[in-house]
Amino acid sequence: MDTKGNRLKKIRLEKGLSQEALARKVGCHQTLIGQMEKDKNEGSRYLVKIANVLGVSAEWLESGRGEMMAEWPFPGVSPSDYACLSQDDKDDLLALLISKIQRRGKKIKAA
Repeated sequence: MDTKGNRLKKIRLEKGLSQEALARKVGCHQTLIGQMEKDKNEGSRYLVKIANVLGVSAEWLESGRGEMMAEWPFPGVSPSDYACLSQDDKDDLLALLISKIQRRGKKIKAA
């Protein structure tokens, strides 16, 4: 059966990571990764960060729906590198992106 735990374990192994190595990159305990792979932790708050570190879509990891690979618009910058930025840095990047899009005449709402 294709479960969240099976998907997590499969992609983790494909990336050549141990549970411990993935946990270090995510900032959680190895036991959490083990529990998630056994489908014993359904609603982990780390799911999005795990997906980012593994370079997969959080929706795919959670449900198996959608594209497996996350669309990442920034070549040369990995999702895990982006995840290491402070929230202030992420906010600055978002403001810059919104500003550039608005200069092209497109109206968008800031989050």
